[in-house]
Order: sequence, then C-alpha cells, then structure tokens
Amino acid sequence: MERTVTIRGTGHFKGAPDAVCVSFSIVSRNSEYAEAMKLSASRQKKLIKALGQANFKAKDLKTTDFSVRTETKELDRYGVKKYVFDCYAITQKFKLSFDIDHKRLGVVLKAISESTADPNLSISFYIKDENIVRNALFASAAENARKSAEVLCKSSGAKLGDLITISYDWSELDICSGGRYSPDAFACSEAPDIHPDDVHVSESVRFVWQIA
Repeated sequence: MERTVTIRGTGHFKGAPDAVCVSFSIVSRNSEYAEAMKLSASRQKKLIKALGQANFKAKDLKTTDFSVRTETKELDRYGVKKYVFDCYAITQKFKLSFDIDHKRLGVVLKAISESTADPNLSISFYIKDENIVRNALFASAAENARKSAEVLCKSSGAKLGDLITISYDWSELDICSGGRYSPDAFACSEAPDIHPDDVHVSESVRFVWQIA
C-alpha cells in the first residue's frame, strides 16, 4: 500500500484595492403596471443623465438585477384580516465600476444626490484583477503546505516524495475591502481623502504527497 501524507495548505493575500464600485438600487411603485414601468424607466434615465456629469456613458452603468413583484396591504374588517393587492414594485439594480479616483467619485455622488432618480447607494473598494489575487493565494498555499509536509515527514523519520494530487474548490473570492463607507462622506466639496483598508483574503488547497 502506497504511503502518503495529505496536507491542507492555507494561502493568504493582502493588497491595496485599485477600483471602486458604486451600487444603485431603484424601486418604483404604482398600482398600474404600465405606470410603474414608466416610472422605473424615467428614474433610470435620470440616473444615466446624472452620471454623464462625471463623463460616464449609459453603457458604463451595468444592470445587475431587474425584477417585478406585487405588493399587498393588510385590511382589517370586522376583526377579520386579509391581504389585498396594493401595487406593482419594479426593482432595478445597477453598478458602476472605475479606477479609484476620489474626485470623480465625489462628482458622481454629488450629481446623484442632486438628481431626482433617488436611488439607494452603497460603495465598495476592490481589486480589479482577481487572477492576481488567486495566483498569489495558490503560491502561498503551496509554500505553506510543503513546509508542513516536510516538517511532518522529518519528525516521523520519513522523506517527502513526489506530489500526487492537488485539490481546490473554485469558490468565488471576496476581493473587496472590509471598510464601510457612507455615500454622504464623498458627495460634497470638502470630501475627505479616504484610503480604503487593504483587501485580506485566505483560501485553502489540499495537497497529497508520497512518502519516500
């Protein structure tokens, strides 16, 4: 029977974010479906117009979600509660991504705050190239695993042989900074020069070696 040693190596990455993502969410409501759609389209156009002030084009605003649902309201008649149709709710979600530029971000948020699009906003900072992060994690995990395997074999009076298999679960990486930022902090002429926290990521990879 072949003797083997199995190690799960953990890789770590730390790096400064180089891009910003502004997420927008618009919910438009009306008791008439056609009117709800018109309102939704109108608010989207106002959002695009506002972004134009920061030299963005309509194609730069990416749609991440579009959904239509019905909402109900509760009626209480003679002590009996029931739910009846209230309105159509159309939800649109967008994102706008660009290289970190605090001045441009301030222009975007100021333009949005002065428009009547009235979206909900959130801001996150991230690393654009996921491959850079993933490759660094792989290298770190491999080094961590091999060192552990060599220590185990040496402590047991054995010698580490050839690498047999490598197993990795291709999960989506969270490459965003851990900081939380209020849009209002940027949407003014005196916006602070904020430096986002570094991105911290860790992943594990399974290695199996022969024991010589």
